[in-house]
Amino acid sequence: MRAGIGITGLIVVAMVLVMVPSASAFAVNTVGTIQYEDGTTCPYGWTVCEENLNQSYPDTEPWCEPTDSTPPFWNYLVTGIAESTEEYVRVWVTSPDEEWYGEKIVKLPDAWDADHPGCGFYEINIVVHYQAPPTYAISGYTNPAADKVNITNLNKSDVVKDRSADFINPATGFYNLTLDVMDEVEAGNVLRITACDVTSDYESDCNVSTHEVVNAPGEDDNVNLTLNHYCLNFYPSFPFTTWEQEDWSGPTVMEMLIDHYIDPPDVPNQTVLNETGIGNNQGCNADLTYVDPRGMRYTLNDYLYYPYSPYIAHYGIGSYTAVEGALHYICYWQHLGPGAAPTYGDYSNWMAIRGIHTSENPKGKSQGSYDIYGFWVNDPNPTGIGENTYKSVDQWTGTYFKSLTGVRDGDIYKNRYVAVCEPPVQPDVDVRLVHSKARFSGIITADAIDEELVVDVKGVPLNQVICNRKLDRENENKVVQAAVDSVNECLIPYDRDFAEAFDGTVVDKPMPVKSDTGEYYLVPFGIVSNGRSVSAVIVVDSDGGKFKEASWVKEPTKYLPVTAQDALKIIHKEMNGKSTVNVLEREKVTGKFKKIDIEDAGVDTVGVTYSEAEKQSRKAYLELVCRGGSTYYPDWKITIGESTYYVNQEGELTTT
Repeated sequence: MRAGIGITGLIVVAMVLVMVPSASAFAVNTVGTIQYEDGTTCPYGWTVCEENLNQSYPDTEPWCEPTDSTPPFWNYLVTGIAESTEEYVRVWVTSPDEEWYGEKIVKLPDAWDADHPGCGFYEINIVVHYQAPPTYAISGYTNPAADKVNITNLNKSDVVKDRSADFINPATGFYNLTLDVMDEVEAGNVLRITACDVTSDYESDCNVSTHEVVNAPGEDDNVNLTLNHYCLNFYPSFPFTTWEQEDWSGPTVMEMLIDHYIDPPDVPNQTVLNETGIGNNQGCNADLTYVDPRGMRYTLNDYLYYPYSPYIAHYGIGSYTAVEGALHYICYWQHLGPGAAPTYGDYSNWMAIRGIHTSENPKGKSQGSYDIYGFWVNDPNPTGIGENTYKSVDQWTGTYFKSLTGVRDGDIYKNRYVAVCEPPVQPDVDVRLVHSKARFSGIITADAIDEELVVDVKGVPLNQVICNRKLDRENENKVVQAAVDSVNECLIPYDRDFAEAFDGTVVDKPMPVKSDTGEYYLVPFGIVSNGRSVSAVIVVDSDGGKFKEASWVKEPTKYLPVTAQDALKIIHKEMNGKSTVNVLEREKVTGKFKKIDIEDAGVDTVGVTYSEAEKQSRKAYLELVCRGGSTYYPDWKITIGESTYYVNQEGELTTT
């Protein structure tokens, strides 16, 4: 209970310990009204307590009763004990939420009122006052001065989430925030502090830190922050489009880059850009169906450099033997506009680089070093999820931005890391690639679980035993928490668009995916937890739950449209007629399955249930695998007996 507004300091009394009432003890019936300062009566059900300040009755004291509407002249009655009419009593009242408190100390004769019907009472009326809750303050300085500081209590995020600081000094960077103890904060809670200085429409310097609350109630001061995360992100004004033909990733990226600078009526279409690009490829790539770096540079400058004075943009080609050199080139020139890079080791899938996340602005670095955390990347592959992404530097270099080993012999960029940004003239500094941190210990691997699915094949429900890969509840929670913690730390503070898409979503079950570089988990988030319509997908590594990348959309979209049942249905249709009506009729005659619930003579209404031995021989082993395509859209790999099939998310079946 909070300390009250008392006047005990005004009275000096001699305390005499009395363990039990003496023969001269008498009942002290205290009554009165409980009112607010404006004279209105307080609600019933508040607790009123009384104690004798001259005696002590530890077995019964204090005496407490709730306020009550029954008595006609007052709204409380408490009965205590006294030995003499010269003694003092203290009466106090507290509201159930402890926000209102009042008390009064009186000498018994001063409260005596013999005018009440029946017998006399001690009348003590009390006025309650609002009790400001104990508070906790956090304060410090940001360097440079931030223009926004937001704080989330990770232990009470439903109460304190992205709470703006009460005060920020734009000159000194001093900030402070006051929170109510218990309701909003407690000692030992962990606060996430996000401080940012937004320097332009696309740029910001930020810091994201956690602080454990020490002095609550009280103040934790000098919680100082250095804004050591620089972000340059041209979204949401960056124009995004997808390819019209699968070979046109290069023309599509060029369309986006040109559209970034000039109005749409003057932006050439993908057909023109494809023809111009391939027409200016290197000689060894003259008959290639993709645009190469030389063709891209020529085409971009043809529309942005040569026709204008002064020019709008001037693109060049950065070519490096080491990935660090190429990343520095991309980061350094990002301030002049977005760039482009070929991925997967050839020119089949160009991507647009529209943002960088580093420790400081690379433009101002003429010497020394800086850290690289990740990139905002747009993939022109029209998949919905996977188009608009943020990729950690580990994921960018480990999965996408590869040395060009898959290009033709004679290509001057073979075995090099290449990007198309400004002409490559920048200071030579060191860059450090910041690796994603582990969110749990060890490697979490999905378990192989047997279950039975009913697959509808040409109207026939076919019972199929499958072995699928799933997580148990404990590991599922670990993977989900790793995904949430990753974006809370690595993306939400730096990308308002993602934060809006992610806010209010619910998670669905993580899906394990195997790839050449190891196993990872797709963690979908949507408005409803049905796994089919999502707003964001977060990718984390099975090793430690390390953050890989995230993709999101403004409106929920259908995700992974081909289910396990769909994939099995496609395969059964192609298994040498095994699921055709004729074969089912034939197998019905041989007795390999039994009929159940036959409604008429047509085979299409026959439910098919194989014997247990037959079911096991036909068991399908399912897993999601990434075979070099989109990280977000893995194929189903299904093995039945000695046969292996692959079904992609467009429903196409292959055996290789």
